[in-house]
Amino acid sequence: MNATADHPHAMPAALRRFRQRLATGEPLLGPVLTLASAPVASLLAAGGFDWLWIDLEHGAISLETAQQMIWASQGTDAVPLVRVPWHEPWLVKPLLDAGAMGVLTPMVESAEQAATAVAALRYPPAGVRGFAPTLAPARWGLSVADYAAVADAALLTIVQIETAAAVERIEEIVAVPGLDLVFVGMYDLSGSLGLLGQVDHPLVEAAALKVLAAARRAGVAAGTISLDPATIRRRLEQGFSFMAVATDGSLLTNGARQLLEAVRGSDQG
Repeated sequence: MNATADHPHAMPAALRRFRQRLATGEPLLGPVLTLASAPVASLLAAGGFDWLWIDLEHGAISLETAQQMIWASQGTDAVPLVRVPWHEPWLVKPLLDAGAMGVLTPMVESAEQAATAVAALRYPPAGVRGFAPTLAPARWGLSVADYAAVADAALLTIVQIETAAAVERIEEIVAVPGLDLVFVGMYDLSGSLGLLGQVDHPLVEAAALKVLAAARRAGVAAGTISLDPATIRRRLEQGFSFMAVATDGSLLTNGARQLLEAVRGSDQG
């Protein structure tokens, strides 16, 4: 069944808009959430971001809290995405059943691992996802039957390219059917190249651009991360369309600092 053709309006509006913009290369901006807080997720979703990245790899977020954070984006234009701790299909199931609209799989280094990530988001015969969408249809605003019809085609499959080995195999990775987006993890990539933290080093930059070029040839979107506005604009100009532009912690810290500097600065004047 071609889910998008048979049920053209069943896909949630926010996810449909996201996919349309991804296809045209329009910027899609969002924060990485590592704080185990549904209220924080709700505030950031209402702030105008295109997506939320709920991070179970580096964040101390339980499945129960992740479920609440996914639902906290309801009623906004922010698409809830979840990063799982590793490329294991069983880690994906409860998050999809909670209503996540996409999954980021870290440390993918081969076409085989990318294919496993794709299969984890699809029901048989296309994939290996078990059928028990307890909350997902309600979060998506669909019946169980309509959710089952659109989920395979609608869910966003994102794999992270974070090592030199992945960059070397990028052509075969982006050729995997069903892959929507490759995300260059600049910090881990710099570490893999022996340049930990030197994300602006020419070797790291060259590796990132190699991934971008391969993705564009394959018709796959590409994304990366930067917390610096000038660098974010440069990445968008290069052709990266999916940009992680903040973390929940950085937004809180920077907001506090800017307020205090403004107030204390005026007092001193």
